Amino acid sequence: MRNLTLILSLVLSASFAKGGNEGGGGGKGFICPDQNAQSGEKIYLADTYKLEKSGFFNRIKGHGAMSFKYAAEVINELYPEKLYRHPYLQDQKIAFGTLLSHIRNTIIFQRRGHQKLADYPDDFISMSAVPKGCKKIQIAFQNLKTGIVYLTDGMDKLSTDNWFYLELHETLLALRDRPGYNTTEIRSQVAVMAKALSDPRSFSEDVLSQLAVPWLDYPMVAKDYRKRFKTLYRMPKQLVCYTTWRGERSKSAPRFLVPQQLILTRVKGDGRVGLHNMYEVNLKYKAMRIPYWSEKFVSEKTDFYTEAYNILGDLDEIGTFSWSGSYVLNRRIKMVIDINDYDAVTGEYLGQFDFVHNQPDSVMELDRGYGVVCYPSEAPLFRFDEKSKNL
Repeated sequence: MRNLTLILSLVLSASFAKGGNEGGGGGKGFICPDQNAQSGEKIYLADTYKLEKSGFFNRIKGHGAMSFKYAAEVINELYPEKLYRHPYLQDQKIAFGTLLSHIRNTIIFQRRGHQKLADYPDDFISMSAVPKGCKKIQIAFQNLKTGIVYLTDGMDKLSTDNWFYLELHETLLALRDRPGYNTTEIRSQVAVMAKALSDPRSFSEDVLSQLAVPWLDYPMVAKDYRKRFKTLYRMPKQLVCYTTWRGERSKSAPRFLVPQQLILTRVKGDGRVGLHNMYEVNLKYKAMRIPYWSEKFVSEKTDFYTEAYNILGDLDEIGTFSWSGSYVLNRRIKMVIDINDYDAVTGEYLGQFDFVHNQPDSVMELDRGYGVVCYPSEAPLFRFDEKSKNL
């Protein structure tokens, strides 16, 4: 509790909705020789290097890795006060862990293939602070305007523990939304939270069993759930969606005004799995003199598909699902929307949309469109079954 209170100096002064500033912020790491690694090298996150080398992460039995959702839930348990403004629903106040989950849902991580990232001078880590035998490297760079986090080559050398704290680092950067500003404070906050989240005294025995990863990267599943799958059974009548991250555009992509808000409303079908549903999309744009102007289109088709997740999947995650809609905007341009994730902490549906050429073989490119976060008109409806592919 005391450690998490120290974080308030960062959050209380932050702009909770991303302001879309130009520029960005970096994430630094150390690449060090490691005889136990297959490549002979290991990457450490600068934020947590000292903690990892001291064995701090080993205090939880097992691997100690955690998902962002679990961490948000634990933070909410340790600091449950609802003091923070909701990023989209301005009349609501939320807890700190929920706020972090909301911000995490507005960014996306992209690998740069075999490209190295250029050094971004916002870390202020002196040469004397670099561990002996190691090199300081740029492992991530976040474009605060687009919400894209670019990763350097060789990220397979980063441990699973550090992947989570890298996510946390970039989430705090997005929350602060100050491009080019000194990231020393961010690294300090990540280290403070790492201590709180890695301390067994902070958790109940039940939470510990969920966070520990005894076998590689697989989370635990309660015995009662090992033969059942929790599956999204029905899509909501309406989803109110907001544009989040903005991917790189290829030269061949059609030019089109990007909406600030999308309202998806079911006009046919009952929302269950299949092709029989039809959704209308109301695209809303910000205008100079009026709050919004909008256009409406009815989908030419929608597809809601589910598939049961692996038996060792997260206890309260839902099975894999995909809801996709296709809208013909004019003779040349088609809009494609795909909603394929649900965050149980924030109650948000996550996905992406893109504008493509109106041709039969025109498809949405992964991470090249625009991110979307959606709020449902009613609580999601789940069912438990052995197989969920054909409900």
